[in-house]
Amino acid sequence: MAIQLQDRIYTACTTIGKADIEIGAPKSGYTGWGNISDGNTVYYCITDNTSWEVGYGQYLLRAGTPTIQRNVLSSSSDNEKLVLTGNASIFCTY
Repeated sequence: MAIQLQDRIYTACTTIGKADIEIGAPKSGYTGWGNISDGNTVYYCITDNTSWEVGYGQYLLRAGTPTIQRNVLSSSSDNEKLVLTGNASIFCTY
């Protein structure tokens, strides 16, 4: 599939551990991932306000739950996947 980009996407990330990204509700004043087509590739950044992870992955709708497969390009955790606690934020990036 194609790479798809959108501006002003900023949402909660409900993932726990190193699993694929489970996308939560949009942050106030921003949009969600709903304009991204199922199966397309996106670039993302996850942060828990202390640590961060930048990567890319396929955006998928799994049983109605939007997810992004995690492929890390760089991170504050020695370029490995962050261990998430369900309280992170994720945004679309270039």
